[in-house]
Amino acid sequence: MLELLQLVFAVFAVIGAGFVLLAAIGLVRLDDVYSRMHATTKAATLGAGLILLSTGLASGQGIVIAKAFAAVTFILATAPVSAHLFSRASIKFGAREKSVVNALTGKYEQIGDMPRGFRSETPSVPGQGG
Repeated sequence: MLELLQLVFAVFAVIGAGFVLLAAIGLVRLDDVYSRMHATTKAATLGAGLILLSTGLASGQGIVIAKAFAAVTFILATAPVSAHLFSRASIKFGAREKSVVNALTGKYEQIGDMPRGFRSETPSVPGQGG
């Protein structure tokens, strides 16, 4: 029974490594910055999660399993946020060289990154003009 569990954990680790490899290939092969972010965020998150969970569960120690679950939770919480911030920065600084459709055209002003409807028209300091 122990050999079967070790085999399952090894298969999960190999599948996770395959997803990380796919993320690396996507990073190299895809054209625009948004496709690259999508490939690395999705595939690398899944791959790292599978590798961490398989090694944590294969150890059989409670503290290692808890640390692996904590690391997976941290990765799942931070990867989408970081991809969103990178995509907003690429929009702000004009990395649209090969994108076919830009759904945000005209929604962001050149100065700042607040949508036009949310930008305050009143001065921030009373008595100053802007």
